[in-house]
Amino acid sequence: MSKTKFYFIRHGQTNRNVSGKLPDGLNDPLNERGIQQALETVVNVPFSINIMVSSPFSRAVETGKIVCNALGSKIIISEPDPRLSEVNFGGLKGKTWEEAQILYPGNDLKEQYRNQNYDFSSHGGDSYESVKERVYSFIKDMKEKYPGKEILVATHAGIIRCVYKAENNYVFPDAPTNGSVHIFEF
Repeated sequence: MSKTKFYFIRHGQTNRNVSGKLPDGLNDPLNERGIQQALETVVNVPFSINIMVSSPFSRAVETGKIVCNALGSKIIISEPDPRLSEVNFGGLKGKTWEEAQILYPGNDLKEQYRNQNYDFSSHGGDSYESVKERVYSFIKDMKEKYPGKEILVATHAGIIRCVYKAENNYVFPDAPTNGSVHIFEF
């Protein structure tokens, strides 16, 4: 079976990104800088993209559509896929890492997240393994549905971090940059 190429892009900047707060599950629209980042992303994405799929969150949907419109080619825009949603931080949603650490002392939560050794399920959220399971379910389905194609995936930092850890045992020292492109073949 031929390999399918995935271009994972992190959504453009939102005001919540600037505030340093953990994702709260709400639909944050792109801010002006985020729209610009989405437009700048186009130079790192080929015109040969066949399909675009995004997380259901508006910041990812908007980023994917901006990139597709700028490419101007005939790209199938698939329905948003909830498996591409950002990591659910449970009771830590909307908090800064410092606030989360005060609420849950004893573990370096930020370092656990950075190293992809997190388990927020006790706080009502995701674990690294649950995120990995849903992301790889998405990848498997897309490979079967679109073998050998090039797929644009507009998503979030946590999803990109998960794939890097699973594929390359790589952890980001900081979040992947808003509007950045990450290429994987499966």
